[in-house]
Amino acid sequence: MLSPLITALNGAINHITVEPVMLIDGACNQAMMLFIENVQMNKICTVNLNISAEICANLSAYPEENVLVQREFSIFAFYNSIIMSVLPLLFVLFMGAWSDKYGRKIPLLLTLFGHVFYASGYLMNNWMTAWPVEVIYLVTFLEALGGGYMCLLSTTVSYISDICSEKTRTARVSTANSVWYLGGPLGTLMGAIIIKYYGYNMALGLVLTAYISAILYVVFIIEESHGPFANESLVENGSNKEIIKKEDVTTLRMFTDFFNWHRVYESFKTAFRRREGNTRAILLVIILCNMLWRMSRGEMHNNKDSSLRYALY
Repeated sequence: MLSPLITALNGAINHITVEPVMLIDGACNQAMMLFIENVQMNKICTVNLNISAEICANLSAYPEENVLVQREFSIFAFYNSIIMSVLPLLFVLFMGAWSDKYGRKIPLLLTLFGHVFYASGYLMNNWMTAWPVEVIYLVTFLEALGGGYMCLLSTTVSYISDICSEKTRTARVSTANSVWYLGGPLGTLMGAIIIKYYGYNMALGLVLTAYISAILYVVFIIEESHGPFANESLVENGSNKEIIKKEDVTTLRMFTDFFNWHRVYESFKTAFRRREGNTRAILLVIILCNMLWRMSRGEMHNNKDSSLRYALY
């Protein structure tokens, strides 16, 4: 009676590819949400405004200082969000078409290395109490150069699409995205517990370790699914449209081929071109819903401190 269940479970395990990376990224992404704003606020309060640590630890009891810190934080967050939004957008627009030509592993590794710089940067900023908050601009810039979680999701979905048949593709992609979102509450819960008992340095150190383990997993376990470096067995199962021979690939060519502005035009053309039935309208509605969701996250950020206090206490 258990045999079919065991067989199905064994088959599911054998088909695992990038899902562990997505789970790690989803958990660490939400865990970092608990850390970064508090590190930023502490830097602004203690270093940039030179307010005592005692007052900074209890700003709600000091209205004047609280308003001053919030004002400086709003200015910092505005410029920091520009870096975190614009650069990943440009990266994804160029990298999508580039990965169709050269493969998925390099974009995935670039994103994970960006995450490593991000976690290690915040860890160092938390250690170096004399560093001003502006140092975080560099940390955000390094993270943004890797494309952020947007690039990771698009790359992993493309990878799964490469190795799946058309019949199983929808189920595999949906499951993989669910795994990423499942990591969110796990990361929030674990992050809050670790902060409560061990502090921010331990929490950031564990996030950094998780990202490094994800890089090692991609390097040694994940096989290329597309382009001239693809594994032949994966190519047979996927839809590899190789347009360049492996022997013709050079580092210089891969680098210069990334900066092709025609790809930006093609990306927008693909999104808005006419399609059969109501497909284009459905895509536009999805884009609009995504924009509204991101706008609503602003209010979620405003309530983040109270949510963190609730999680901790």
